[in-house]
Amino acid sequence: MPAFRAICLGPMGRKARIQAMQEGVAALGGEVLPVPDNSLAALRAALAKGDVRFAFTCGMHDREAVARGFLRGAGVPLLVLDLGYFHRASGASDTEGYNQLGIGRLNWVSPKPAGARAFAARFEAHRLTLAEPIQGGRDKVALILGQVPGDSQHGLTEHGLVRWLEEEAAALLADGYRLRFRAHPMAPQVRLRALRAEHSPAGRSLAADLAEAALAVAYNSTAGLEALLSGVQVRCHPSAHYAHVADLADRGALLSHLHRLAWSQWTCAELRGGEPLRWINRFARILP
Repeated sequence: MPAFRAICLGPMGRKARIQAMQEGVAALGGEVLPVPDNSLAALRAALAKGDVRFAFTCGMHDREAVARGFLRGAGVPLLVLDLGYFHRASGASDTEGYNQLGIGRLNWVSPKPAGARAFAARFEAHRLTLAEPIQGGRDKVALILGQVPGDSQHGLTEHGLVRWLEEEAAALLADGYRLRFRAHPMAPQVRLRALRAEHSPAGRSLAADLAEAALAVAYNSTAGLEALLSGVQVRCHPSAHYAHVADLADRGALLSHLHRLAWSQWTCAELRGGEPLRWINRFARILP
C-alpha cells in the first residue's frame, strides 16, 4: 500500500515540472492518480481509492475550474505549479530553471518560519542584488510591460489587458512621462492602441530597458519583479504578488518578500526529491 495518494489534475503530464512532481510523490512513498480529463467521474474514482492527501496541477486554467471547485468541496488541497520568479524555467521542457509551487493559487508566497537567517540564505544563493531605489537623474521614461493575453496569471483578454495598461499610461503621460512599450516576447502583437509610445526593439534586454526607465507599469508581470530588483518602482494591479512593495518605500519589506519568494520556487531536481512537498507540509498537512 502507498503511504498516501495525490491526484495529478489536467492534461499537463508532459511538462517537466509535472513529471518531476510525480517523481517527488513517489520518492516520499506516495501514489499518483492521474486525472487528465478533469472529469468529476474520474475525480470521484480517484477519491474513492482513499487517503488522497492533495492534488497538483500546472497553472490556473479555465478548463480545470469545475474540478478545482470539486476538490475544494471535498477538502483536498490543490498545489499549483508554474514558471518561477528568479532564474525561472524558460518553458515546459526546462529542467534546470526554477518553478513556483503554491497552495491553492498562482503566485502563492511562502510564509516566514522561524530562523530568519536560514530563510534569507536561499534568496542569497541566487546571487541576486537588490539595487537602491532610483532617486532621480533619469529622464521621465515610463516602461510599459506587456503580458500574454489569456494567461492564467491574470485571465485578461488582449482588450482588457491593453485597456488597463493604457489607463495607467495615460495618467503618466499627463504627468510628463515619455512612454516606452516593451512587448512580451510571446505576445509581440500586443500594443498600446489609443496612445502613442516608443517601442523597445525586439531582442533588446529587459535590463537595458530598465536602465533607462524612471518607472515601470505592469499588470502583474514577473518583469515587474525584475524592475523592483533594479530599483525601479512599479505601478501594478493589486493582484500582483509584489503590489504591497511596488513603491519601494520599505526596503526591509521588499527583502522579506524576496526571501519568501525564494522558498516558493524549486528546480525539477528538488521536486523529484520531494523536498518542496516537505516544505509545503509546514503550511498545509499534505503528508502522513
